[in-house]
Amino acid sequence: MRRVVTSLFAAITLGAGTAMAAPAAAAPPGPDRSKDRLEVFAGQITPDQVKMLRQLGFDHEDISLGKSVNGKAGVEVIMSRAQGDALRAKGVPLQAKKIKGQTAAERSKVLAEQGKVFRPYTGPGNIREEIVNAANTHPGIARSVDIGTSLKGKPITAVRVTKGARTLEIGGKRPAVVYQATQHAREWITPETVRRELHHFLDNYGSNPEITKIVDTTDLWFIPVVNVDGYDLTFDPDFRM
Repeated sequence: MRRVVTSLFAAITLGAGTAMAAPAAAAPPGPDRSKDRLEVFAGQITPDQVKMLRQLGFDHEDISLGKSVNGKAGVEVIMSRAQGDALRAKGVPLQAKKIKGQTAAERSKVLAEQGKVFRPYTGPGNIREEIVNAANTHPGIARSVDIGTSLKGKPITAVRVTKGARTLEIGGKRPAVVYQATQHAREWITPETVRRELHHFLDNYGSNPEITKIVDTTDLWFIPVVNVDGYDLTFDPDFRM
């Protein structure tokens, strides 16, 4: 399978970026991640500017339009600071909203609590390790398969569940069903749903006649996280939203 690359920022290309020249003796600066953090931008814009936003490829749910006043519409757009800067350079007057909310420390505490259920994809005890171990403990009906590689080189792992999963030819006579999740990185409930569905089939095979029949006759594939780079990034408090 070709490399899977999911990029929110590929939706908008507004010309060449700007960079500040560092002094000759200075070490090269590290990447400025603050420009990539998503924020809510708001402003009053003309119908032509609304059309410009639509043409840039933002998802429909990322743009919220209000009432038109004096020929301009109130708009809120979810995008990165770099995208906001580029739009303003083209005359679209959108400014980042100052939203009252949690401090960075408070967001980290909330994420720690959520981490008791929701976990990253990569790392010890996290989703990929769990599903690989689950497949290895059910060798008669399960096999982990790396179906691709992310932009950052992480394996995108599926678990195949069917009778004889390790020896049966892929693409054979059994009908196939695919359960996949987290195309959108921030939808944390979706990998949890697919993860639990995987365990439901593995844990009940041999004791539940309906589950046993399905596994014996169907080629089931479980991919809890498709957008592995984006999903892991959302566990950074600055990128969670």
